[in-house]
This record gives sequence, structure tokens and C-alpha cells, in this order.
Amino acid sequence: MAPSNPILIPDESSHRIGLAGWKNDEARSMKLIRWPAGVRVRVCDSPSCATNDDWTDYRFKVYTPEQCIHTFEPLPPYYDPEYGWVTTTQHLSPFRDTYWHYVNGLDGKVSKILIESNP
Repeated sequence: MAPSNPILIPDESSHRIGLAGWKNDEARSMKLIRWPAGVRVRVCDSPSCATNDDWTDYRFKVYTPEQCIHTFEPLPPYYDPEYGWVTTTQHLSPFRDTYWHYVNGLDGKVSKILIESNP
């Protein structure tokens, strides 16, 4: 079931999530286990999840028993003969949609993770 209220990691109110092992600006990947459909996970460079800094959105469409996300970085740019070099800002699939906002990279710079129902 998707969360009814947003969950923030780290969350200073220790009653919601235990933060054992959380280290600011070190995450480069994450493993999700028994992830419900209808959930959005936003990984942010900014501690306030400001949209003008790096962020990656994962929007889960179906129940996901287990998945490892190996990087928070966007897919590499590709060359299109008609448009030249194209930067990828989204990847859509039947299982999960991913959206990126790239400024200077997110791997090893994660300051906040937001988990909520898909908007």
C-alpha cells in the first residue's frame, strides 16, 4: 500500500524511521524490497528537495518484489542525427518510470529521500 503521508529520510522526528546507517552525501545506489505499486521515490541532492538541484524520481507502476537501483544518474546522452546530442530526462517502462533533473550529478551527493504516493 502506498504511503498516505510523505516519508522523508533522514527524518529528524525519530518516531517514523530508524536512521541507522544513514550517511549524508554518500549514497550511490539503493535496494528496494517488496515495493508497492503507486509509490514515488524522489532522491534529492538538496536537503529541502529543491527542484533546481539534482533529483531523480522513480514512479512504481506495479508491485516490485526486489530491485537494486545501481545509480541515481541519468542515462548517458545519445546522438540523434536530426537533433544532435540529446540528454535523457526520462525513461518510461511498463514497470517503473524514471525522471531525472541533472545539474552536476547525484551519486554520492544524496541529502534527502522523499517517499510518497504517485502524484
